[in-house]
Amino acid sequence: MTTLSPPSDVRTAQLLWLGQAGFVIRAAGVRETLVIDPYVTAHPARRFPAVLSAAQLAALPDACVLVTHAHYDHLDDAVLAALSPQSRLIVPAGIAALAAERTAATVVGLAVGEHAVHGPWTVTLTPAMHAETVPPADYVLSDPARPIFSGFHLDGPVRIYHAGDTLDCAELDAALAGRAVDVALLPINGRTPEREAQDIAGNLEPAEAVALARRLGAGTLVPLHWDMFAGNTGDLGALAAALTDPRTDPVLAIPAHGREIAIGRG
Repeated sequence: MTTLSPPSDVRTAQLLWLGQAGFVIRAAGVRETLVIDPYVTAHPARRFPAVLSAAQLAALPDACVLVTHAHYDHLDDAVLAALSPQSRLIVPAGIAALAAERTAATVVGLAVGEHAVHGPWTVTLTPAMHAETVPPADYVLSDPARPIFSGFHLDGPVRIYHAGDTLDCAELDAALAGRAVDVALLPINGRTPEREAQDIAGNLEPAEAVALARRLGAGTLVPLHWDMFAGNTGDLGALAAALTDPRTDPVLAIPAHGREIAIGRG
């Protein structure tokens, strides 16, 4: 059974990787818990079981769930159904009505640049370039007033950027300008014609993730969206190879399923 140990320093947090894009984030001395893109539902292509059940996630103390977009491996109906009316669910504004139909939690829909506060965390919605369907012409940023794809910048004991599912674009830099990023959580599964032919939308290539982390000044890079599904994985070797300057590049932190890693301010 996965157990959660207390973080030890006020300027650190613990990241528990749930697989895919999912994380539980807890900070030292803070009761409030953040859960991002938790995915627990069984799937034929799933390569490992859920780290925590929907009920266990919903029972975390003062849990606030953040969801970047409505694809099933990010907006999980089992998790939404388990949330109580005392829970908060923060989503991009364009999917708020959809989410509210599936949960008893209080749903907060944010436009790009808007924020919500949960304990010591200020959660700001950032843009993401993703696709409902492919070919590539369908990769879009979506309406910033009612986005359907997003990332999140978390300003708190540690400054964290979770990109959601996204390609690289200038709008990411504009949205994060002036926002410190200690830890960047970035997808690395890339794009291939074969997967797009199966209507599987892609994300950053490993080298693109490194380039984005550099531009953001992130001290740590945590890869996501590389492990969960057979046929849609990412290349950790290519990610490590793209980190060419130990003096200036972020530290690569590869979490294990169900194991927490400590992260801190730079």
